[in-house]
Amino acid sequence: REHFPPGCAPEIVCALEPLLCPLSSSFGFGSYALALLTPSRERLAGSALLVVQTAVGVVVYADVSSELLRNCFDTLARVAKSAFVGRVEKVDWSGHMPMIYTRTLSALGVAAVLDEGALAVLQSSSRLIAPEASVLSTAFPVLSLTKRAARLIVLDIDGSASPAEALARLLQLLRAVETFCHPSNDGWWVVRLGHFLLSLTKALDWRLHWEAAAAAAGTPTVFPPLSAAH
Repeated sequence: REHFPPGCAPEIVCALEPLLCPLSSSFGFGSYALALLTPSRERLAGSALLVVQTAVGVVVYADVSSELLRNCFDTLARVAKSAFVGRVEKVDWSGHMPMIYTRTLSALGVAAVLDEGALAVLQSSSRLIAPEASVLSTAFPVLSLTKRAARLIVLDIDGSASPAEALARLLQLLRAVETFCHPSNDGWWVVRLGHFLLSLTKALDWRLHWEAAAAAAGTPTVFPPLSAAH
């Protein structure tokens, strides 16, 4: 992608459209190609909204445990980061965050209730300790998915809003999964929840360091930075 010319995103999306038909056998490969070929930074400039709309359109047909959903979240997270650092135009994520939160909860494998409704989810079994997280995220689509979800959630926090308003949905999600973080729980809960919480912390750490560096250099940020209250 580093060798792609600026403004190439519309051409890439157009070329991939035949592969993104949900009735086609190439649908899964098309979602992977979208995640693989979607450029970032200046190469995406002017086309961020187009890419987001394309990826969100695919999510409708994606199962919560599928690689297809992971590919869509990978694409969305790349656009979000490029927009956050000011390399592409701002994208309004407010209409997409309910979907991101509900799909994240589903991928975590917990039954919970958010404003968007009740979620019935599947369960599995495995184990994970924190040092293994970054390695296994590439091997398990659901772990890679929750890693991207953590980035989307953290970058969406509005620094201009009050802490109660900006963090309301995130706190609601954490309350929903808190029950499953008890030491007596074992198996797949450890994998999904542990990796998600680790990814959430790492994404927040990255944002705070980036905003601190921008403030020290006197560089204005596209999105309002988080305050100590947040």
